[in-house]
Amino acid sequence: MRSAGLFAMCVAATILMILGAPIVGGQEKGEGAQDLLQVCGKNCTVQFENIDVRVIEVVMKKGSKLGMHTHRCPFVWLARGPGEVKVTLPDGTSETLTVKANQAQFSNAVTHAMENVGSTDWRSVVAEQKCTPLATPDRR
Repeated sequence: MRSAGLFAMCVAATILMILGAPIVGGQEKGEGAQDLLQVCGKNCTVQFENIDVRVIEVVMKKGSKLGMHTHRCPFVWLARGPGEVKVTLPDGTSETLTVKANQAQFSNAVTHAMENVGSTDWRSVVAEQKCTPLATPDRR
């Protein structure tokens, strides 16, 4: 089961690297908001990181919250199980997402907070592109 999760993370990281060729530095959103790892604490584990991407496993206990944080560049998330998460933007608007196991979604750069409003713990994998151009065209 663990190898399937690692495979999914590698696929997400590869998708970001393919999509990311035109991305350049300085595309920050939500100035002042913290990086995901700064608000996530022990709920996040970096599974892979290089100069182009960072892959993070996020575990949100039932009722837990992740404070306002910024994904500075495009990213893909993959739900490791079903759940319900409330996503809140800096202007206070929010949306509750009902997520299926193995559901994946692409997102542009964004600042948001999250809350697990479901009845179980929720696990996801986030593959973030770093805001730098690819070092080489055939980057692996």
